[in-house]
Amino acid sequence: MFAQKKDYKPIIVGFYNLENLFDTLDNPNVNDDEFTPKGFRNYNGNIYFDKLNKLSTVISQIGVEINPDGPAILGVAEIENDTVLHDLVKQKLIEKRNYQYGLV
Repeated sequence: MFAQKKDYKPIIVGFYNLENLFDTLDNPNVNDDEFTPKGFRNYNGNIYFDKLNKLSTVISQIGVEINPDGPAILGVAEIENDTVLHDLVKQKLIEKRNYQYGLV
C-alpha cells in the first residue's frame, strides 16, 4: 500500500511593533498626553485613523506569499489598550481574518 499524499498549508505566526498605537482620548492612568489633540503631536482622529489604515495595510501583507490568509497568530507591541486593538482588527483590509485578541 502507498501512503496518501497530504497537502499541507503553512501557518504564519508573526510579530509586529505598532509603534505607539494610542487613541486620542486622555487616560489619566496612562502617559498618553502627547497622543491627544492638545498634546505636542496634535494627535487627532484623522491621524489615528490614518495610522490604523497604514498598519492594517502592512498586516494584510505579512506572509501572504506563503499563505494567502496571512498570519494565523500575530503578536503586537506598543499599544495603549484593547480599544485600539479592536479598532485595528476591524479595519477593512484585515477584518475578514476575524482576529481575536487578549492582553498580556
